[in-house]
Amino acid sequence: MICFKKVTKQICNYKSVKELYLSAFPAVERVPFWLLMKKSKNDGADFYAIYDEEKWIGLIYAITDGEVIYVYYYAISEKERGHGIGVAVLDEFKNLYNGKRIFLAIEQLEEENAPNQKQRMSRYKFYQRCGFLRLNAKIVEAKITFDVMAYGGEVNPESYNKMMKKYLGKIMSHFIKTEMKGSGKYFK
Repeated sequence: MICFKKVTKQICNYKSVKELYLSAFPAVERVPFWLLMKKSKNDGADFYAIYDEEKWIGLIYAITDGEVIYVYYYAISEKERGHGIGVAVLDEFKNLYNGKRIFLAIEQLEEENAPNQKQRMSRYKFYQRCGFLRLNAKIVEAKITFDVMAYGGEVNPESYNKMMKKYLGKIMSHFIKTEMKGSGKYFK
């Protein structure tokens, strides 16, 4: 049984969540951990430790705005990967946000000479198995361009741009540039 518990400094797996976050995402793609914690105390962000029964297995961080949910970070503990648990987690996450449009950013599939091209394709196929479809859009965050996948409906650039401006706030959105480009419609 998959369940989600809010990440606080008081949960017993706080240190494991932080270590997984630091090891699973490249430094250029990471927001400072303290900032994730701070933002998750407000409306507009949910930071969860993921459990299978009582066993900690990963983390998921989502930026929320009404009907749109952006999976900003998602990682399963390395020793739990490859056992089908990731699909179960996303199924339960979709239930948690039932009726909402959920989207996420993945490394570009067409980037030539990417050293991890096989890993990128594997992630893409994983999200496809979970019901996510590729959008005709790109997200640019801090000068890094990502492809976009969504579940539950298309996501237009205006929704993303509004969400991120609200999440970052006036001052931070001045320094951290984020933007979705494209139609936000599914590829045919």
